[in-house]
Amino acid sequence: MKPYKQKSPEAYIRLLNLFERELKKYHTIFENNSYQINYVLSRKKYTNDCEIKVVFSIQRTTIFRKLINESQNLKRLLETYCRYFSVSDILIVRPYRQKRGKSTGDEITTIPIEERLTIEMYREPEIWREIIN
Repeated sequence: MKPYKQKSPEAYIRLLNLFERELKKYHTIFENNSYQINYVLSRKKYTNDCEIKVVFSIQRTTIFRKLINESQNLKRLLETYCRYFSVSDILIVRPYRQKRGKSTGDEITTIPIEERLTIEMYREPEIWREIIN
């Protein structure tokens, strides 16, 4: 019998660093910092498996201007890239209110992956059964 050893969060952080670094090289749409990616790791009970959910938050609408001449939409591009990392749960969101007016050239500050990562301990709820005497 093989001993059960859970993967450390540092291993997932290294994987997600690789994910973001290669995403910028994957397509020209992802080169800029007009988006932020948050991650949700869901561990499965009694296994070493973990599901990764990607939440792609659009910060600026400049990403849509680059999509005008593309044959695929943003979700399709992101889904095909995520297949390399076996990620199937993708969510794309944008803010409810957009800032109007001219865009100043200021860059969005990038937050480290450690602060954008959320770990769910147990995804499936516990089932309690009533004991009948």
